[in-house]
Amino acid sequence: MAPHERFEREGDDIFYRQDLTMVQASLGATVRLPTLDGEEEVEFSPGTQPGEVKVLRGRGVPHLRRGGRGDMHVLVNVMVPRNLNERQREILQELDDCCGLEHYNSKPEGVFQRLKSFFTG
Repeated sequence: MAPHERFEREGDDIFYRQDLTMVQASLGATVRLPTLDGEEEVEFSPGTQPGEVKVLRGRGVPHLRRGGRGDMHVLVNVMVPRNLNERQREILQELDDCCGLEHYNSKPEGVFQRLKSFFTG
């Protein structure tokens, strides 16, 4: 079977990568995503982190020999702007100056735990 251009399949589950701008990830956003059944609006909470996975239950491939379907796993990729002009740099610097590290609230089980899980199965 040829690979799908948008989805990856593992068993009855499908996987999809969704790009969010850093502003969408920070403030939250509702995005229209392709699913096996057509487009669907999916809400991402404020503070969505790179590498987070949103699971859409029952949106995967139908199970063979039993009812129900697998899930759709949406991996978040946060896009960071490049080639900023001077005004854009100023705005981001102002944001950084007023935020402080307490707004970044990293979790110990974050990226490293996900990477470990990916490589260990």
